[in-house]
Amino acid sequence: MGTAISCALPGTSFELFQVWHYAASAGSVEVLTALMDAGRRRGALPRERLLRALNARNDRGQTPLMQAARAGNAGAVRWLLEQGADQWTVETNCLRTALHYAALRDRVECVEALLERLSTADLCRYLDVRTCSGMTALHYACVSNALGAVRCLLARGADMLATTTLGEAYDLVALPAGATPLHVAATTNALDCGLELLRHYHLHLASPFYPDPRRRLDGQSNTAYHVAMARRNMVLAEALHPASSLAALTGEEGPLGDAAQAAEGGDGSLLPRGVCAVPRLALLAGEGVRRQLLADIDLAEKVVAAFRNRNPDRFDPGAAGADQLPYLRITGSVADSAYARAPWLPVMQCSVCLEDEYCLVLETCHHRLCAGCARDVVTRTVRLPLPCPVCRLPVVQLTSPVC
Repeated sequence: MGTAISCALPGTSFELFQVWHYAASAGSVEVLTALMDAGRRRGALPRERLLRALNARNDRGQTPLMQAARAGNAGAVRWLLEQGADQWTVETNCLRTALHYAALRDRVECVEALLERLSTADLCRYLDVRTCSGMTALHYACVSNALGAVRCLLARGADMLATTTLGEAYDLVALPAGATPLHVAATTNALDCGLELLRHYHLHLASPFYPDPRRRLDGQSNTAYHVAMARRNMVLAEALHPASSLAALTGEEGPLGDAAQAAEGGDGSLLPRGVCAVPRLALLAGEGVRRQLLADIDLAEKVVAAFRNRNPDRFDPGAAGADQLPYLRITGSVADSAYARAPWLPVMQCSVCLEDEYCLVLETCHHRLCAGCARDVVTRTVRLPLPCPVCRLPVVQLTSPVC
């Protein structure tokens, strides 16, 4: 062991540095400490030579700090930084830093370790370090849909409007010049990261002085919405449309509301300054269907409550022939409804929770949903028209079985 450690100290052979990379990748702080102590005991080596070992590159141009961040060993990352490892060093191939590797692999603890020791000015510069194609760590996190890393970087002040500088460069993904992290999320179908970027913008950045990232154009004059549509990611494309309501998407009201976002203009905008976005006809129609479905569910819950109050002993969970019952549209008030006057209400198995409940039937595909599951589908689904949770056919009407 002593001979191996002695051979790994700074010398003339390139291969002698590899043990530092192996120890950092494995997160073995004990081995790294032993290497450092052996170097200090061996004839009082100058600090410059020890730092040379800490920042040595392997055959891929990576330092031990990059290897530790890539493997997710936050303890090794902190130890290397305390000993003087240079986190600003970039690899020789694509000019990535240790932060790029940590963000790509969603190593949240390593991202925090790399950022916690920096001053405010250095933090902004470090978050903005670009690769050969101009991609920041936030771009890299969106490539792999690393939601934890995206949240950490945004909380530290990563720039959502950072753009790539070299189109079609040899990097993780082929992107045109001018691509933002939102373009990356649309390109890689990173739904979670795309929605998180929109949520962060809506809650913390939306103002007349900050451009809407959904309206930014890349070098091919495409917005992130156009990119998502080209990839057939309809759910993300609906959220990325500049006319979509972020308040409805996130369920939270931003500091200035959607009006400030709609009125925002400036460089890269699709709309001129001062012109408000008008929701598309499809969005208006879809929202109308959503409200009608919620009204149907509310009425069904009232019908069941009214029937049970009027007929406490006639709720028949074992009704014969429930599968062949006719379907009737939910219309009218509870007092005038035929359901309240029915001799019994049928109970069927919900297609989602598999519980025996009074179920509503999807008119398109005849799958059954209890009132609770139907409400979850209607309120939590972003996509319009609403898809059936079983077969994904569009839901436009709820019906109720009656006897």
